[in-house]
Amino acid sequence: PARAVPVRAHVRPPAPARPVQAAGAQASSLRAPRDADPAAVVRACVAGRPLDGRFTAAALGRAVHHIPDDVAQYLDCRGAIQRAWMRAQASDARGRRGTLRPW
Repeated sequence: PARAVPVRAHVRPPAPARPVQAAGAQASSLRAPRDADPAAVVRACVAGRPLDGRFTAAALGRAVHHIPDDVAQYLDCRGAIQRAWMRAQASDARGRRGTLRPW
């Protein structure tokens, strides 16, 4: 004789999906610095986004030499990129790549 399988009257509904944007925002803070092209570094500076921890020292060093004249005239991106580059180099020398903190 076959055994009857009990039917569950109350089935738990699936959990709601988490918002993709919130998960991506958390993951972006944990990403390692990227070796981006100089234009991406300059765009980040012009947009006012932080440069520390987002770009490698090599990417920041290349970007210093690729700042357009109009950006150099009206914004302090050259100085901001140079300061981020020096902090990235110091961080790399200490072995804490990507976890930059101001002194």
